[in-house]
Amino acid sequence: MKLPQYIIIKKQSYYFQKGIPSNLRSVYGKAKYVRPLGLKVSHASLSDIEKARIRALDNYELLIKTITNTDPSTYSQDEITRLAQVMLRDKKISPGSTGNPEIMSNLLPEIDGIQDNIDSLESKVTITAYKAIADAKVLQKRTLDSLYNDYIYYKGYTDPRMIHRVSVPWRKLLSICGNQVISNGLIDTLHHALDSYVGQRLNNVSPATIKRELNTLLSILNRGSRKYRLGWMLQIPQLPNHVPKEKQVLTQEQQSLLIQQCLSYINPRVATCVILMLQGGMMPSEIKRLKEENLEGLTHLNTPFITITADTKTKTRKRLIPIVLHSKFIIEHINNTIDWLNTVTDSAAPATLKKFMTKTLDNGKTYTGHCLRHSFRNNAVANSADLGKASLIAGWSTGGNISTQMLNYGSEGLGNSEVVKGLFAESLVIHKHLIISNSYN
Repeated sequence: MKLPQYIIIKKQSYYFQKGIPSNLRSVYGKAKYVRPLGLKVSHASLSDIEKARIRALDNYELLIKTITNTDPSTYSQDEITRLAQVMLRDKKISPGSTGNPEIMSNLLPEIDGIQDNIDSLESKVTITAYKAIADAKVLQKRTLDSLYNDYIYYKGYTDPRMIHRVSVPWRKLLSICGNQVISNGLIDTLHHALDSYVGQRLNNVSPATIKRELNTLLSILNRGSRKYRLGWMLQIPQLPNHVPKEKQVLTQEQQSLLIQQCLSYINPRVATCVILMLQGGMMPSEIKRLKEENLEGLTHLNTPFITITADTKTKTRKRLIPIVLHSKFIIEHINNTIDWLNTVTDSAAPATLKKFMTKTLDNGKTYTGHCLRHSFRNNAVANSADLGKASLIAGWSTGGNISTQMLNYGSEGLGNSEVVKGLFAESLVIHKHLIISNSYN
Protein backbone atom coordinates (compact mmCIF):
# COMPACT_ATOMS: atom_id res chain seq x y z
CA MET A 1 0.00 0.00 0.00
CA LYS A 2 1.36 3.40 -1.00
CA LEU A 3 1.52 5.63 2.07
CA PRO A 4 -0.22 9.03 1.97
CA GLN A 5 1.93 12.14 1.79
CA TYR A 6 3.91 12.91 4.99
CA ILE A 7 3.18 9.49 6.54
CA ILE A 8 6.05 7.19 7.61
CA ILE A 9 6.31 3.94 9.58
CA LYS A 10 8.40 3.66 12.73
CA LYS A 11 8.34 0.64 15.06
CA GLN A 12 5.22 -0.73 13.33
CA SER A 13 3.28 2.50 13.97
CA TYR A 14 2.32 5.36 11.70
CA TYR A 15 3.89 8.79 12.14
CA PHE A 16 3.37 12.17 10.53
CA GLN A 17 6.62 13.75 9.28
CA LYS A 18 6.99 17.05 7.44
CA GLY A 19 10.01 19.28 7.01
CA ILE A 20 10.21 22.66 8.70
CA PRO A 21 10.93 25.49 6.22
CA SER A 22 14.68 26.13 6.23
CA ASN A 23 14.33 29.73 7.38
CA LEU A 24 12.38 28.61 10.48
CA ARG A 25 14.50 25.66 11.59
CA SER A 26 16.74 27.73 13.86
CA VAL A 27 13.66 28.96 15.73
CA TYR A 28 12.00 25.55 15.99
CA GLY A 29 15.27 23.80 16.76
CA LYS A 30 14.65 20.85 14.44
CA ALA A 31 14.60 20.19 10.71
CA LYS A 32 11.45 18.06 10.78
CA TYR A 33 8.13 17.98 12.58
CA VAL A 34 7.38 14.39 13.63
CA ARG A 35 4.34 13.24 15.58
CA PRO A 36 2.84 9.78 16.22
CA LEU A 37 -0.65 9.23 14.81
CA GLY A 38 -1.55 6.67 17.46
CA LEU A 39 -2.20 4.02 14.80
CA LYS A 40 -0.65 0.58 14.47
CA VAL A 41 0.29 -0.78 11.05
CA SER A 42 -1.50 -4.04 11.81
CA HIS A 43 -4.88 -2.45 12.55
CA ALA A 44 -5.23 0.94 10.85
CA SER A 45 -7.26 1.34 7.67
CA LEU A 46 -6.37 3.79 4.91
CA SER A 47 -9.36 5.89 6.00
CA ASP A 48 -8.06 6.00 9.60
CA ILE A 49 -4.62 7.05 8.39
CA GLU A 50 -6.00 9.81 6.17
CA LYS A 51 -8.18 11.29 8.93
CA ALA A 52 -5.25 11.27 11.36
CA ARG A 53 -3.00 12.76 8.68
CA ILE A 54 -5.38 15.70 8.20
CA ARG A 55 -5.45 16.41 11.94
CA ALA A 56 -1.65 16.21 12.11
CA LEU A 57 -1.30 18.51 9.09
CA ASP A 58 -3.60 21.04 10.79
CA ASN A 59 -1.39 20.94 13.89
CA TYR A 60 1.72 21.35 11.72
CA GLU A 61 0.24 24.42 10.02
CA LEU A 62 -0.70 25.83 13.41
CA LEU A 63 2.87 25.29 14.61
CA ILE A 64 4.26 27.16 11.59
CA LYS A 65 1.81 29.96 12.30
CA THR A 66 3.00 30.29 15.91
CA ILE A 67 6.62 30.55 14.73
CA THR A 68 5.88 33.25 12.15
CA ASN A 69 3.06 35.15 13.84
CA THR A 70 2.66 35.93 17.55
CA ASP A 71 -0.15 38.49 17.17
CA PRO A 72 -2.93 37.06 19.42
CA SER A 73 -5.65 38.89 17.46
CA THR A 74 -5.02 36.62 14.47
CA TYR A 75 -5.73 33.43 16.44
CA SER A 76 -9.17 31.95 16.88
CA GLN A 77 -10.27 30.57 20.23
CA ASP A 78 -10.24 27.13 18.68
CA GLU A 79 -6.56 27.56 17.74
CA ILE A 80 -5.68 28.80 21.23
CA THR A 81 -7.46 25.78 22.71
CA ARG A 82 -5.52 23.44 20.41
CA LEU A 83 -2.23 25.08 21.43
CA ALA A 84 -3.18 24.64 25.09
CA GLN A 85 -3.85 20.96 24.45
CA VAL A 86 -0.41 20.62 22.84
CA MET A 87 1.21 22.36 25.84
CA LEU A 88 -0.40 19.95 28.29
CA ARG A 89 0.40 16.92 26.15
CA ASP A 90 4.08 17.91 25.80
CA LYS A 91 4.29 18.35 29.59
CA LYS A 92 2.43 15.06 30.14
CA ILE A 93 -0.27 16.82 32.19
CA SER A 94 -3.75 15.30 32.14
CA PRO A 95 -6.64 17.81 31.79
CA GLY A 96 -8.90 17.76 34.85
CA SER A 97 -6.26 16.02 36.99
CA THR A 98 -6.28 18.43 39.96
CA GLY A 99 -7.92 21.60 41.26
CA ASN A 100 -5.25 22.32 43.87
CA PRO A 101 -3.70 25.73 42.97
CA GLU A 102 -0.29 24.84 44.43
CA ILE A 103 -0.05 21.59 42.48
CA MET A 104 -1.34 23.32 39.35
CA SER A 105 1.37 25.99 39.60
CA ASN A 106 4.04 23.31 40.08
CA LEU A 107 2.80 21.44 37.04
CA LEU A 108 2.68 24.62 34.93
CA PRO A 109 5.18 27.12 36.37
CA GLU A 110 4.78 29.32 33.26
CA ILE A 111 1.56 30.65 34.79
CA ASP A 112 3.56 32.74 37.28
CA GLY A 113 5.29 34.74 34.56
CA ILE A 114 2.35 36.01 32.53
CA GLN A 115 1.29 39.02 34.61
CA ASP A 116 3.50 41.43 32.67
CA ASN A 117 1.89 40.66 29.30
CA ILE A 118 -1.45 38.98 29.90
CA ASP A 119 -2.74 39.68 26.36
CA SER A 120 0.12 37.96 24.53
CA LEU A 121 -0.46 34.75 22.59
CA GLU A 122 1.76 32.79 24.98
CA SER A 123 -0.23 34.09 27.97
CA LYS A 124 -3.59 33.24 26.43
CA VAL A 125 -2.43 29.69 25.69
CA THR A 126 -0.90 29.27 29.16
CA ILE A 127 -4.04 30.55 30.93
CA THR A 128 -6.22 28.19 28.90
CA ALA A 129 -3.92 25.24 29.70
CA TYR A 130 -3.85 26.20 33.41
CA LYS A 131 -7.65 26.28 33.62
CA ALA A 132 -7.82 22.93 31.85
CA ILE A 133 -5.71 21.26 34.54
CA ALA A 134 -8.61 21.80 36.93
CA ASP A 135 -11.45 21.47 34.43
CA ALA A 136 -11.06 19.40 31.27
CA LYS A 137 -14.23 20.96 29.86
CA VAL A 138 -12.25 24.15 29.20
CA LEU A 139 -10.75 22.33 26.23
CA GLN A 140 -14.15 21.16 25.07
CA LYS A 141 -15.86 24.51 24.51
CA ARG A 142 -17.10 24.40 20.99
CA THR A 143 -16.65 27.39 18.73
CA LEU A 144 -18.05 28.04 15.27
CA ASP A 145 -14.76 26.76 13.86
CA SER A 146 -15.38 23.39 15.52
CA LEU A 147 -18.58 23.09 13.44
CA TYR A 148 -16.50 23.58 10.31
CA ASN A 149 -14.02 20.91 11.42
CA ASP A 150 -16.90 18.56 12.24
CA TYR A 151 -18.37 19.15 8.78
CA ILE A 152 -15.11 18.43 6.92
CA TYR A 153 -14.69 15.23 8.95
CA TYR A 154 -18.33 14.21 8.40
CA LYS A 155 -18.08 14.75 4.63
CA GLY A 156 -14.82 12.83 4.50
CA TYR A 157 -13.10 15.54 2.47
CA THR A 158 -9.40 14.86 1.93
CA ASP A 159 -8.81 16.58 -1.39
CA PRO A 160 -7.31 20.06 -0.76
CA ARG A 161 -9.41 21.44 -3.63
CA MET A 162 -12.66 20.35 -1.97
CA ILE A 163 -11.55 21.64 1.43
CA HIS A 164 -10.57 24.97 -0.16
CA ARG A 165 -14.03 25.31 -1.74
CA VAL A 166 -15.59 25.05 1.74
CA SER A 167 -12.99 26.94 3.75
CA VAL A 168 -12.92 30.14 1.65
CA PRO A 169 -16.58 31.18 2.24
CA TRP A 170 -16.34 29.92 5.82
CA ARG A 171 -13.36 32.17 6.60
CA LYS A 172 -15.16 35.11 5.00
CA LEU A 173 -18.15 34.51 7.28
CA LEU A 174 -15.97 34.27 10.40
CA SER A 175 -14.24 37.52 9.44
CA ILE A 176 -17.66 39.13 9.87
CA CYS A 177 -19.00 37.49 13.04
CA GLY A 178 -15.85 36.12 14.68
CA ASN A 179 -15.18 32.59 15.85
CA GLN A 180 -17.60 32.70 18.77
CA VAL A 181 -18.46 29.98 21.26
CA ILE A 182 -21.63 28.31 19.99
CA SER A 183 -24.86 28.71 21.95
CA ASN A 184 -28.60 28.81 21.40
CA GLY A 185 -28.55 32.61 21.51
CA LEU A 186 -26.08 32.98 18.65
CA ILE A 187 -28.76 32.77 15.95
CA ASP A 188 -29.35 36.54 15.62
CA THR A 189 -25.61 37.13 15.24
CA LEU A 190 -25.44 34.49 12.53
CA HIS A 191 -28.40 35.91 10.61
CA HIS A 192 -26.81 39.36 10.71
CA ALA A 193 -23.48 37.89 9.56
CA LEU A 194 -25.13 36.05 6.66
CA ASP A 195 -26.88 39.27 5.56
CA SER A 196 -23.57 41.14 5.71
CA TYR A 197 -21.89 38.32 3.79
CA VAL A 198 -24.37 38.74 0.94
CA GLY A 199 -23.87 42.51 0.90
CA GLN A 200 -20.10 42.17 0.66
CA ARG A 201 -20.08 39.43 -1.96
CA LEU A 202 -22.55 41.17 -4.30
CA ASN A 203 -19.79 43.63 -5.14
CA ASN A 204 -17.63 40.84 -6.53
CA VAL A 205 -19.62 37.81 -7.73
CA SER A 206 -23.01 36.87 -9.12
CA PRO A 207 -26.05 35.97 -6.97
CA ALA A 208 -25.81 32.40 -8.30
CA THR A 209 -22.29 32.08 -6.88
CA ILE A 210 -23.38 33.60 -3.58
CA LYS A 211 -26.27 31.14 -3.36
CA ARG A 212 -23.89 28.19 -3.79
CA GLU A 213 -21.63 29.59 -1.06
CA LEU A 214 -24.58 30.18 1.25
CA ASN A 215 -25.77 26.62 0.75
CA THR A 216 -22.37 25.42 1.95
CA LEU A 217 -22.38 27.76 4.94
CA LEU A 218 -25.87 26.74 5.99
CA SER A 219 -24.96 23.06 5.63
CA ILE A 220 -22.16 23.59 8.16
CA LEU A 221 -24.24 25.65 10.58
CA ASN A 222 -27.47 23.68 10.43
CA ARG A 223 -25.67 20.37 10.79
CA GLY A 224 -23.98 21.74 13.91
CA SER A 225 -27.34 22.96 15.20
CA ARG A 226 -28.84 19.50 14.82
CA LYS A 227 -25.84 17.73 16.33
CA TYR A 228 -25.66 19.94 19.42
CA ARG A 229 -29.42 20.73 19.63
CA LEU A 230 -28.92 24.48 19.36
CA GLY A 231 -32.34 25.17 17.85
CA TRP A 232 -31.02 27.37 15.02
CA MET A 233 -33.43 27.75 12.10
CA LEU A 234 -31.12 29.48 9.63
CA GLN A 235 -32.35 30.39 6.17
CA ILE A 236 -30.70 31.78 3.05
CA PRO A 237 -30.97 35.60 2.93
CA GLN A 238 -32.96 37.21 0.14
CA LEU A 239 -30.94 37.52 -3.06
CA PRO A 240 -31.66 39.80 -6.03
CA ASN A 241 -33.09 38.28 -9.20
CA HIS A 242 -30.39 37.10 -11.53
CA VAL A 243 -30.43 36.14 -15.20
CA PRO A 244 -27.54 33.69 -15.75
CA LYS A 245 -25.13 34.33 -18.60
CA GLU A 246 -25.58 32.32 -21.77
CA LYS A 247 -23.22 29.34 -21.67
CA GLN A 248 -20.57 29.26 -24.37
CA VAL A 249 -20.59 26.17 -26.62
CA LEU A 250 -18.62 25.09 -29.68
CA THR A 251 -20.29 24.32 -32.98
CA GLN A 252 -19.80 20.81 -34.33
CA GLU A 253 -17.45 22.23 -36.98
CA GLN A 254 -15.36 23.91 -34.30
CA GLN A 255 -15.21 20.68 -32.33
CA SER A 256 -13.98 18.77 -35.38
CA LEU A 257 -11.31 21.41 -36.00
CA LEU A 258 -10.23 21.26 -32.37
CA ILE A 259 -9.93 17.45 -32.38
CA GLN A 260 -7.95 17.47 -35.64
CA GLN A 261 -5.55 20.02 -34.18
CA CYS A 262 -5.23 17.96 -30.99
CA LEU A 263 -3.94 14.93 -32.87
CA SER A 264 -1.15 16.94 -34.50
CA TYR A 265 -0.50 19.36 -31.63
CA ILE A 266 3.04 19.54 -30.31
CA ASN A 267 1.78 19.26 -26.70
CA PRO A 268 -0.11 15.92 -26.39
CA ARG A 269 -0.85 16.59 -22.71
CA VAL A 270 -3.07 19.55 -23.57
CA ALA A 271 -4.58 17.55 -26.44
CA THR A 272 -5.42 14.67 -24.09
CA CYS A 273 -7.20 17.07 -21.73
CA VAL A 274 -9.28 18.52 -24.56
CA ILE A 275 -10.32 15.11 -25.92
CA LEU A 276 -11.34 13.87 -22.45
CA MET A 277 -13.13 17.09 -21.54
CA LEU A 278 -15.18 17.11 -24.73
CA GLN A 279 -16.36 13.50 -24.60
CA GLY A 280 -16.94 13.24 -20.87
CA GLY A 281 -17.59 16.73 -19.55
CA MET A 282 -14.42 16.36 -17.48
CA MET A 283 -12.47 19.19 -15.89
CA PRO A 284 -8.65 19.38 -15.50
CA SER A 285 -9.01 18.92 -11.73
CA GLU A 286 -10.81 15.61 -12.32
CA ILE A 287 -8.16 14.37 -14.77
CA LYS A 288 -5.46 15.43 -12.34
CA ARG A 289 -6.81 13.14 -9.62
CA LEU A 290 -7.20 10.02 -11.74
CA LYS A 291 -5.44 6.99 -10.23
CA GLU A 292 -4.24 3.75 -11.78
CA GLU A 293 -7.47 1.97 -10.86
CA ASN A 294 -9.50 4.67 -12.64
CA LEU A 295 -7.65 3.96 -15.89
CA GLU A 296 -7.87 0.16 -15.91
CA GLY A 297 -10.98 0.26 -18.12
CA LEU A 298 -9.13 2.08 -20.91
CA THR A 299 -7.77 -1.22 -22.19
CA HIS A 300 -11.17 -2.90 -22.33
CA LEU A 301 -11.50 -4.19 -25.88
CA ASN A 302 -15.07 -3.27 -26.78
CA THR A 303 -16.05 -0.51 -24.36
CA PRO A 304 -13.02 1.42 -23.05
CA PHE A 305 -13.86 3.74 -20.17
CA ILE A 306 -12.52 5.82 -17.29
CA THR A 307 -14.01 6.04 -13.80
CA ILE A 308 -14.03 9.08 -11.53
CA THR A 309 -14.11 8.06 -7.86
CA ALA A 310 -12.12 10.77 -6.02
CA ASP A 311 -13.71 13.61 -4.01
CA THR A 312 -15.99 15.53 -6.35
CA LYS A 313 -18.11 18.67 -6.24
CA THR A 314 -21.31 16.57 -6.01
CA LYS A 315 -22.10 12.85 -5.74
CA THR A 316 -23.23 12.82 -9.36
CA ARG A 317 -19.74 13.84 -10.48
CA LYS A 318 -18.53 10.37 -9.41
CA ARG A 319 -19.15 8.64 -12.69
CA LEU A 320 -18.07 6.43 -15.58
CA ILE A 321 -16.97 7.97 -18.87
CA PRO A 322 -16.99 5.86 -22.05
CA ILE A 323 -14.02 6.62 -24.29
CA VAL A 324 -15.30 6.65 -27.86
CA LEU A 325 -12.84 9.20 -29.24
CA HIS A 326 -9.17 8.35 -29.80
CA SER A 327 -8.72 5.83 -26.99
CA LYS A 328 -5.25 4.81 -28.26
CA PHE A 329 -4.07 8.41 -28.16
CA ILE A 330 -5.40 8.77 -24.61
CA ILE A 331 -3.76 5.50 -23.47
CA GLU A 332 -0.43 6.69 -24.87
CA HIS A 333 -0.47 10.11 -23.22
CA ILE A 334 -2.75 9.91 -20.15
CA ASN A 335 -0.03 9.23 -17.56
CA ASN A 336 2.14 12.12 -18.75
CA THR A 337 -0.95 14.32 -18.78
CA ILE A 338 -1.76 13.45 -15.16
CA ASP A 339 1.86 14.06 -14.13
CA TRP A 340 1.78 17.46 -15.86
CA LEU A 341 -1.47 18.50 -14.16
CA ASN A 342 -0.03 17.55 -10.77
CA THR A 343 3.11 19.59 -11.46
CA VAL A 344 1.62 22.90 -12.59
CA THR A 345 -0.55 25.19 -10.49
CA ASP A 346 -4.35 24.84 -10.51
CA SER A 347 -4.65 27.97 -12.63
CA ALA A 348 -1.88 27.13 -15.13
CA ALA A 349 -3.65 24.22 -16.83
CA PRO A 350 -6.92 26.11 -17.55
CA ALA A 351 -4.85 29.04 -18.83
CA THR A 352 -2.91 26.75 -21.20
CA LEU A 353 -6.14 25.18 -22.48
CA LYS A 354 -7.66 28.61 -22.98
CA LYS A 355 -4.66 29.74 -25.02
CA PHE A 356 -4.68 26.60 -27.18
CA MET A 357 -8.42 26.69 -27.90
CA THR A 358 -8.57 30.41 -28.60
CA LYS A 359 -5.61 30.23 -30.98
CA THR A 360 -6.95 27.12 -32.75
CA LEU A 361 -10.46 28.46 -33.32
CA ASP A 362 -9.10 31.93 -34.18
CA ASN A 363 -12.36 33.86 -34.62
CA GLY A 364 -11.79 36.81 -32.31
CA LYS A 365 -13.47 35.12 -29.34
CA THR A 366 -11.95 33.69 -26.17
CA TYR A 367 -12.68 30.07 -25.27
CA THR A 368 -12.12 28.32 -21.95
CA GLY A 369 -12.02 24.63 -21.15
CA HIS A 370 -15.37 24.87 -19.39
CA CYS A 371 -17.15 25.41 -22.72
CA LEU A 372 -16.21 21.83 -23.64
CA ARG A 373 -18.44 20.59 -20.82
CA HIS A 374 -21.26 22.82 -22.09
CA SER A 375 -20.63 21.55 -25.63
CA PHE A 376 -21.11 17.97 -24.42
CA ARG A 377 -24.64 18.84 -23.31
CA ASN A 378 -25.29 20.64 -26.59
CA ASN A 379 -24.09 17.58 -28.54
CA ALA A 380 -26.43 15.33 -26.59
CA VAL A 381 -29.42 17.50 -27.50
CA ALA A 382 -28.37 18.13 -31.12
CA ASN A 383 -27.78 14.43 -31.82
CA SER A 384 -31.06 13.34 -30.14
CA ALA A 385 -29.31 11.34 -27.42
CA ASP A 386 -30.94 9.94 -24.28
CA LEU A 387 -30.44 12.84 -21.86
CA GLY A 388 -30.72 10.54 -18.86
CA LYS A 389 -27.72 8.51 -20.00
CA ALA A 390 -25.89 11.68 -21.08
CA SER A 391 -26.40 13.01 -17.54
CA LEU A 392 -24.78 9.90 -16.07
CA ILE A 393 -21.73 10.36 -18.31
CA ALA A 394 -21.30 14.08 -17.61
CA GLY A 395 -22.34 13.97 -13.95
CA TRP A 396 -25.22 16.44 -14.22
CA SER A 397 -27.25 16.72 -11.05
CA THR A 398 -30.49 15.99 -12.93
CA GLY A 399 -29.41 12.55 -14.08
CA GLY A 400 -28.91 10.58 -10.88
CA ASN A 401 -25.60 8.81 -10.42
CA ILE A 402 -23.88 5.47 -10.83
CA SER A 403 -23.54 3.96 -7.37
CA THR A 404 -20.20 3.84 -5.60
CA GLN A 405 -20.70 0.09 -5.27
CA MET A 406 -20.88 -0.27 -9.04
CA LEU A 407 -17.82 1.93 -9.59
CA ASN A 408 -15.91 -0.49 -7.35
CA TYR A 409 -16.75 -3.58 -9.44
CA GLY A 410 -13.38 -3.49 -11.20
CA SER A 411 -12.62 -2.86 -14.86
CA GLU A 412 -13.55 -6.35 -16.07
CA GLY A 413 -16.88 -6.43 -14.28
CA LEU A 414 -17.77 -2.91 -15.35
CA GLY A 415 -16.72 -3.39 -18.95
CA ASN A 416 -19.03 -6.37 -19.33
CA SER A 417 -22.02 -4.78 -17.57
CA GLU A 418 -25.12 -3.82 -19.52
CA VAL A 419 -25.07 -0.35 -17.95
CA VAL A 420 -21.61 0.41 -19.34
CA LYS A 421 -22.49 -1.04 -22.72
CA GLY A 422 -25.54 1.21 -22.80
CA LEU A 423 -23.54 4.31 -21.84
CA PHE A 424 -20.91 3.51 -24.46
CA ALA A 425 -23.56 3.14 -27.17
CA GLU A 426 -25.12 6.44 -26.13
CA SER A 427 -21.77 8.20 -26.20
CA LEU A 428 -21.36 7.04 -29.81
CA VAL A 429 -24.64 8.81 -30.57
CA ILE A 430 -23.61 11.98 -28.72
CA HIS A 431 -20.33 12.19 -30.62
CA LYS A 432 -21.37 10.75 -33.99
CA HIS A 433 -20.25 13.96 -35.72
CA LEU A 434 -16.72 13.33 -34.41
CA ILE A 435 -16.55 9.58 -35.05
CA ILE A 436 -14.27 9.32 -38.08
CA SER A 437 -11.91 6.68 -39.42
CA ASN A 438 -8.57 7.33 -37.82
CA SER A 439 -5.67 5.05 -37.13
CA TYR A 440 -5.44 6.48 -33.64
CA ASN A 441 -9.07 5.72 -32.72
